[in-house]
Amino acid sequence: MTNSAEAFLLRALSKYRAAISKESDLADAHNNLANGLTDLARHEVPRAKDAMLREAFTHYEAALRSTEEPALVHNNYAKSLHDLARVTGDLTLFRKSMKHFRHAGRISPNYYSVYLSWAHALGDMAGRTHSAKDYEGAFDKYRRAAEIEPLHTAAHHSWYYLLLEFANISKGKKRAALLDRAKLVSEEQERRQRQYLRRVDASS
Repeated sequence: MTNSAEAFLLRALSKYRAAISKESDLADAHNNLANGLTDLARHEVPRAKDAMLREAFTHYEAALRSTEEPALVHNNYAKSLHDLARVTGDLTLFRKSMKHFRHAGRISPNYYSVYLSWAHALGDMAGRTHSAKDYEGAFDKYRRAAEIEPLHTAAHHSWYYLLLEFANISKGKKRAALLDRAKLVSEEQERRQRQYLRRVDASS
């Protein structure tokens, strides 16, 4: 984040705070303030990040009390929780993020960002727990994201590398099966990329 972008964001945060001080139940202001704090935290040192993200959580909670877009807020809240969980390694924060991803997915079952971000969070948690259940949960969410956006390759890209990660800590037939799955995911990613490029060429 450039200095000018950070200055602009800080001004925006100040305006959201001012709006909330006048009307405390402005869900959009709480959500946008929390998003801004999360964005700012991503460019700060871990200790400062901790304080900003924990403040963001309080505003997501406030937004959820009156928002007309609960799936959006739950998804934003879950991603912010994941940010702090990734820094601290706190499994409680990872699990809390899963709760909010579940809420968002239940409300909006075709919300691509929910499933992609949910998979990322599960994958990060699996890297710490080494749990087959967590790895398979992440693969399932990547699969769902890929179903929602048939031309996107982001889910397959991350899915492929997570399969390799799981294969590296597995042995024997299980390792071989994971490598076979990774090959299929990689091939599908390449197919989608070719399909996307053909559509771009046809429209130009």
